[in-house]
Amino acid sequence: ARDTYRLISEGLSYIDGIHRISPGECAWLGFSRSSTQCAVFAHLDKNEGNKYFALFIATSGGIGKNLPIMRELLSGKHGDKPLAGLHFYLWGGKRDRRHGENEMRQSQTIIEQLGGIVDILRIGKEGHGGFNHNLQYQEEAWALWNSLCYGKNEK
Repeated sequence: ARDTYRLISEGLSYIDGIHRISPGECAWLGFSRSSTQCAVFAHLDKNEGNKYFALFIATSGGIGKNLPIMRELLSGKHGDKPLAGLHFYLWGGKRDRRHGENEMRQSQTIIEQLGGIVDILRIGKEGHGGFNHNLQYQEEAWALWNSLCYGKNEK
């Protein structure tokens, strides 16, 4: 996870050199099994990185407990609230047999236990990948990101 975050940071640093990215202006989207990476990258970005991200979006997947760094976070190795002040948008589908409604509700509990803020937990009627196929959900996440970065809540 740290190697992957380092590569992400290097890519954003490169883009920053061309397009000027201010800290806290990016959002990270984790789909399916990559939803766990939202919590991992949130921790790394805040506590070991460059603070690029304002929002972490986890869709069609849960925040799992099995990665070594997640076990570290949950054990308190990185402090009581390693995700304090970090914002999350969670989306799960009622018809998602792999990572549905219950898993996303459990993810909210994990994030909040670690001090993170779940601004929106959206449970849609769709199945796996429903967020990717519904512009309404994408616009909702974009509006949240926009309000976090710029204080605007417009589409």
